[in-house]
Amino acid sequence: MGLRSFMRSVIRILKVSRKPSRPTFMTSLKTSLLGLLILGSIGFAFQLTATTFSFIRIAIPKTTVVYVLVVLAVIVLAVIAYIRARGR
Repeated sequence: MGLRSFMRSVIRILKVSRKPSRPTFMTSLKTSLLGLLILGSIGFAFQLTATTFSFIRIAIPKTTVVYVLVVLAVIVLAVIAYIRARGR
């Protein structure tokens, strides 16, 4: 994709797009903030767990801790997705 075709695509998208309504914008904003909150919480949990294990000096490899935390995060996200899908 050359620069000209990219610029044509950008111009075409700008011509077709329109400003969202206030309720649509607020929904998008809330969704983005909720995602940011969830990702920040997961990152904080990772950091807190890693710090705790570094102070305790437990002989658990870091990769095992990361795997456990990733599995827990996937389980939590799956439960959230299930609850949201069930509510519809």
